[in-house]
Amino acid sequence: MQRIASFITVWLVAFLCAATVRAASPPRIEVAFAIDATGSMGPYIEQARARIGQIAQSLAEGEPKPDIRFALVAFRDKGDEFVTRVKPFTPKLEEMKAYLDATEANGGGDTPEAVLEGLKAALVELSWTPKRSKEDENVVRLIYLVGDAPAAAGRRRCPNRAMANIA
Repeated sequence: MQRIASFITVWLVAFLCAATVRAASPPRIEVAFAIDATGSMGPYIEQARARIGQIAQSLAEGEPKPDIRFALVAFRDKGDEFVTRVKPFTPKLEEMKAYLDATEANGGGDTPEAVLEGLKAALVELSWTPKRSKEDENVVRLIYLVGDAPAAAGRRRCPNRAMANIA
């Protein structure tokens, strides 16, 4: 009986210490911005840059200060200079802002854009913290989609249901 009581005491102390360590660690956030970089975004790209910059800044200044990583996926359309351009996760806010500043509106020409390809690139090509990791099960993963046109449904490489399964 004494052994059981000792075991329960040791287990309870270990559990409480682990809970204290978890509570003391900063929140972890991974944020990807998928942005339409086609010509139709020309009038809005500066506003999008500013707003994305504000969101990134606001997240980085949270209390307690989070462990945060940012990424950017610019997408256009088939036949343009690129369909998707992926900038990997970085913990540096200034590097994220540089990614944004280098993003220019060009190409497109038709209303539907490669939105689904952009989302797929954000889901598959970025190095997200794996969900299977026990210590990383509380990582917040966000994708912000910024654009002005619907997806080019007829040219999907990744059906909606498959994309939902990837997410």
